[in-house]
Amino acid sequence: MPLERELKLRLTPDAVRRLRQHPAIAEKVRGRALSERLANSYFDSPEGRLRELSAALRIRRSGTERRQTLKILKSEYAHLLGSKGRTKDKAGDGPLHSYLEFEGLIEGDQPELGRIDDSGLRSALEGEGLFARLEPIFTTDFHRYSRLLVEGESEIELSIDEGEIRSADQVDSLCEAELELKSGRVSDLLTLALQLAEIEPFSLETRTKAQRGYALAQTGNSLKPDFGSKPALNKKATVREAFEQLAGAGMSHLLGNVAAVLEKGSPQALHQLRVSVRRLRALFKIHEPLLPAGTYSWFAGELRWLQQELGPAREWDVFMDETLTSLRKRVPREAMDGLGRLRNQAQRRRTRAYSRARGSLQDSRFLILILQLQLFLESGDWATGDSQMKVRTFSKDVLDKRLKKLRKLARNHAAMKEEDLHEIRIAGKKLRYAIEFYRSLYPRKQVKAYSSCLVSLQDSLGTLNDAVTGRRLLGELETSGHAPSYAGGLVQGWQAGLIERDLQDFVTIWKQLEKQSPFWRL
Repeated sequence: MPLERELKLRLTPDAVRRLRQHPAIAEKVRGRALSERLANSYFDSPEGRLRELSAALRIRRSGTERRQTLKILKSEYAHLLGSKGRTKDKAGDGPLHSYLEFEGLIEGDQPELGRIDDSGLRSALEGEGLFARLEPIFTTDFHRYSRLLVEGESEIELSIDEGEIRSADQVDSLCEAELELKSGRVSDLLTLALQLAEIEPFSLETRTKAQRGYALAQTGNSLKPDFGSKPALNKKATVREAFEQLAGAGMSHLLGNVAAVLEKGSPQALHQLRVSVRRLRALFKIHEPLLPAGTYSWFAGELRWLQQELGPAREWDVFMDETLTSLRKRVPREAMDGLGRLRNQAQRRRTRAYSRARGSLQDSRFLILILQLQLFLESGDWATGDSQMKVRTFSKDVLDKRLKKLRKLARNHAAMKEEDLHEIRIAGKKLRYAIEFYRSLYPRKQVKAYSSCLVSLQDSLGTLNDAVTGRRLLGELETSGHAPSYAGGLVQGWQAGLIERDLQDFVTIWKQLEKQSPFWRL
């Protein structure tokens, strides 16, 4: 039952030539180059059952040979066969694509269940009658150039694929490099990828060819926002073990939204992308005292850069989809033209902001951040004595500090300006993230009650933050001479009313939160 582990990089046609000829690659080459054309047909049932299983079934044609390959996530394989729980594949592999692979030669152009060399998997698929309902969904046709490279103690195959993915009348060009670990250590594969990133400004490809094919065929709307997971921590786990599990989940959350932002400009996916970045920043901040010198500052700086690159697009999303959309339902008809012009100008700014966000995700700086984070988690060389502390003990201290900071900021909330109240919201958000990290260590009912009150507190200050941001965005439009003054006044008046309402709610919610006993000290 071989486990395929590979990293995918997006290339430009010019980058293909430079990569194949670069001296740094030639120094690592072993054996002769392989060049071949590969034509593949991917199959699934009409309802997309294999896609639901995070699996892909293809038949590859090479000359007269037909080879059937079924790939499936290890976690889904275990679930399908009735194993209890799921492995941490999605949380732990980061940018790597890791699948169990079952392949064998077949006679014709239709999938054959009997060629799957795993009796349990065969029985599960046969029980569903899956193979009787398979039909071709999409194809890939590309030229592959491959070299075997040696890095450290590992053998890694570099494959460069150029061609297309096709479904009905839809076509998507294919130009990517794959680094597949043939033997050795994942850390060597990541090290090699970082070296390649210095040669050429690659971007990360977060999807497999099958996932891109499903998206092209629009099967099951495969580019939905990824809302992330909140892994259950073992109460006996060490701080190091918990950090690695939480960081892996955070990176999976981040990478799960990249394609939807790049391909569809999804506001929900962009929001989730920013949430994942904030969670990772909070996680690194919590563990700063335990990390090697310079580690926290580097990761914190790169994550801050990414958040700043994504921020303007999210601000314009909120301004247009929440503020302007809500306001249009309440203003008189004569105000509609002004609001329409304001919306058109805001849309132009949003379009530019999304271009900036996409650019950051396609930047080699983003690729290097992801590779360095996964390499850091793989190496485990940050394990200090304190990192072996039990995570439950560590979490109590973290939550105490976060609550203390929130209380200190909120003590004089009645005398604070609007900008200062934003600091309370940030402190509340940091406490909430810490609670989400460690929630599985404490009684569920108590955690839920405390968290609900904290969410209400953040929401009561959310309108205030949106209003402050909205004023700044209106100012940008006015400076450029595009914001209609009457429409801008309506927006500010609308937000002022919401602020007054929510500030009153804040006082009530804060009193409720103060009455809550911290569940981690019960």
